[in-house]
Amino acid sequence: MLDGDNIIRILSKPIMGWLDWKEENGKRTPIRTPYNQPKPTPIDPAKSVKHFWAMTIWDYREKTIKILEITQSSIQEALYNLDVDEAWGEPTLYDINIKKSGEKLETKYAVIARPPKDITEEIKTAFIKINPNLNALFSNADPFASKGQEQDEYSQPIPADDYLQPELDGEEEIKAEDIPF
Repeated sequence: MLDGDNIIRILSKPIMGWLDWKEENGKRTPIRTPYNQPKPTPIDPAKSVKHFWAMTIWDYREKTIKILEITQSSIQEALYNLDVDEAWGEPTLYDINIKKSGEKLETKYAVIARPPKDITEEIKTAFIKINPNLNALFSNADPFASKGQEQDEYSQPIPADDYLQPELDGEEEIKAEDIPF
């Protein structure tokens, strides 16, 4: 996550699991375990295994499909709260700004939902073309090279008709003259 504004559109339901790291020959390798399995014992007893979410997103800054892996509980909690809030609901229906500030132990994140809007054709086309296999993360394979592989209940791709052209509940667009203040 870069400093400042990181505006994204979530395009898939997240996979969830446990994240740890092993080091071999000076190279760190992630070890991911699905959430439906017991939390693993940390490889390094001085560190803890982290709970992670990974999801397919559109990165507006780079104008590309990416996988966002979130281990920060503050971001997870904010996204969960948006999802269960009846005024916002499903986070695939609006853009989200994850604003990062500070460094190291002073790093803070603010999660700001933007008003719901239809997804653009550019994003829809890129998602349909790429649609990565998030389950590949569990075996450290390339999720972008795994298109078309069978996915389980934790990483089902979202059908384009379900989320890529969301309805805004039939509400008309609000005009400035309609606002009473």
